[in-house]
Amino acid sequence: MARIKSQHKEIMPPGNTFLIRYLNFLSQRDKWWLVFLHVIILLLAFSFIRCNFFSLIVFKENSAEAIIDQRTSNVATIISMTLAVIGLLLSNLAVKDNLTYKLLFVHSRLYLILYYTLSVIACLITISTLRNTLDIDVFRQMVLAGTYLAVFILLGIGYLFRTIINFASANSIEQILSQKLLDEAKENLKTILLSKYSAEMFLELMTRKNITKYTLRMAMGNTQSQNNSTFQKQYQERLIYDINLLQLEKELAKPKQGTALHFTTPLSLNLVTNEYETFIYPNSGQGKESMQLSNCIKTKKKESRINGSDEYKAYFDSKLNEYAKDGKHSKVEGILSYYHELYLLEMRNGI
Repeated sequence: MARIKSQHKEIMPPGNTFLIRYLNFLSQRDKWWLVFLHVIILLLAFSFIRCNFFSLIVFKENSAEAIIDQRTSNVATIISMTLAVIGLLLSNLAVKDNLTYKLLFVHSRLYLILYYTLSVIACLITISTLRNTLDIDVFRQMVLAGTYLAVFILLGIGYLFRTIINFASANSIEQILSQKLLDEAKENLKTILLSKYSAEMFLELMTRKNITKYTLRMAMGNTQSQNNSTFQKQYQERLIYDINLLQLEKELAKPKQGTALHFTTPLSLNLVTNEYETFIYPNSGQGKESMQLSNCIKTKKKESRINGSDEYKAYFDSKLNEYAKDGKHSKVEGILSYYHELYLLEMRNGI
């Protein structure tokens, strides 16, 4: 990855801050429980951590009970109006298809904002219900904390509206989709280069150690290879996600009893293979079994393999066919210009 970052800066994504990356994580559709947990933690933190900023607002006696009911009603009204406006805006999108809706949900952080709002409502209702159970000072602090949490809802809804309005323009949607196409191509290039450079580093080590590839001709010439239990044993395919080259070099430097070493296949990261146990062994003509080098290789289930994505490429392919059939030449030229940019990107990065 360091080599990719230094030699292919063009395909590296801009460095997002930890906060942005974490918000992207919370914005996933199935993270509702995590958002709710964060709201609970914030509520307790604002309620029990004394801060001069929080002491600017003081509730008079019996005013907290009225305020908590007002805040609950205010937030419920806001969320109902917000959902109505969102529905109206969604019905007037410039481009209506599954990919556009998916992009809208991701860019607007719709799931995060909705989950946060519903969590705040649940907390406010709980605080209101416990008004006669909690200590009066604790109750007032929790009402104050709930008020601050409700204010954050307005910021989230403002961001939501601003993002959705951008999707009312066909040009804005096209720009976002073309950028996503370029980002998808860059991620695919990173995956290709990861395998390419890791295989090169493995082969460089084999060259330094004078370890040659075991060929079919060698196998045909070794009469004892059929008796080698290593080749007869079948291992389950797994994904190689790390190769400790330093440890592997140390193992290969240990004294061997006079026989040449061979490797069966060039190993690389993100490779699915069953040769993670038997990739280097002495010449089978000497009756030797493979070297035990599994401690130098880390594997996972093959389902964890990083596969290239073609979601946006397939979308533009379908649009290209559609525009060509309808005779929309300007649209066709626009998509071809995107493809030309992708071609240049691959050429500049040696693919």
